[in-house]
Amino acid sequence: MIDSSTGEALGSGKNGEILVKSPLVMIGYAGNPTATAAIIDKDGWLHTGRPTARTCLLLSRDANKQTKQTELGL
Repeated sequence: MIDSSTGEALGSGKNGEILVKSPLVMIGYAGNPTATAAIIDKDGWLHTGRPTARTCLLLSRDANKQTKQTELGL
């Protein structure tokens, strides 16, 4: 999580923007380099925007477990 105005990493309990970088993250919008540049920075980080009170983030290293959690509504 970063401070979106400064780009500095934030510590635990702070509000900021979530960035994601993984081989499983999209590489861009097909045929739309402007939209891609707006969401994926030069270092390959996808900017998700600032979370709200209704934001839910699920991190899982096991795709099968993630599917089961989604099916159960967890």
